[in-house]
Amino acid sequence: METIFNIFTICSDEVIEYIGFKTHELEGTDEEKIEFLQKNVESDSSDLKYIKIPESFKLTKDNTEIVGGITIESYNTLNHNGTLSVLFEPIFQIYDVSQTPLFVVTFIVDGEIKVEGFDKLNANPTVPFTHSLDERIPIDYIDSHFTDKGFEMDRLLEDDLIKAIKILFQNDCYVSALKLLLSAIDTIAFLEYGDILGNFKKWINEYCEIEKVNITSDELWEFRNSLLHMTNAISRKVKSKAVKKLKNKLL
Repeated sequence: METIFNIFTICSDEVIEYIGFKTHELEGTDEEKIEFLQKNVESDSSDLKYIKIPESFKLTKDNTEIVGGITIESYNTLNHNGTLSVLFEPIFQIYDVSQTPLFVVTFIVDGEIKVEGFDKLNANPTVPFTHSLDERIPIDYIDSHFTDKGFEMDRLLEDDLIKAIKILFQNDCYVSALKLLLSAIDTIAFLEYGDILGNFKKWINEYCEIEKVNITSDELWEFRNSLLHMTNAISRKVKSKAVKKLKNKLL
């Protein structure tokens, strides 16, 4: 008579924190025992005991650390490497079974059993056992700017454009800072007016007191074209003297 295990990996929102299990005492060949476990997956899933993933496996999701958790990607890696049983060791220790206990593993994803055929576990580890992990799930770029009130476009512009401009400027990267600033105006003007001719100059004229620095939106536009594309202040219109060079106006 041997103690065999129906093991259930409990997955919720791409994260595994708990392992469910049901034990049976059975005689027969390994093939007969595996077939028995597979046939009893559904009935066993409603009568489970649970353990937590070992505390040495940690992950951070949405800036919250989960002690005793693992991503599906890492779980699949352990499975592929033949070292998945490290997650089940606490179960086997409870029942003081042999070093090679017989078990079948089934996924329960968001409360539903997922059986898409049967794969034989890699019985021979191809790498040393992984006894600890510290993972981080990146925060979704767009989702992080949603609140109960909707999408915060202003915060996204601040986080991903304005902060970057400040960082470049504070680190004496003046050309890069100015290029990003002018590109940011392109973006904001597009958001304000849509894809219309002259939206850059329209935004400058409406929201900036540009005359106080003795330049015009036409001159700034030509400066923008030259700086972004050629990293100089001489656009074709400036070269042909159709628009004055911005530097002369500032001096």
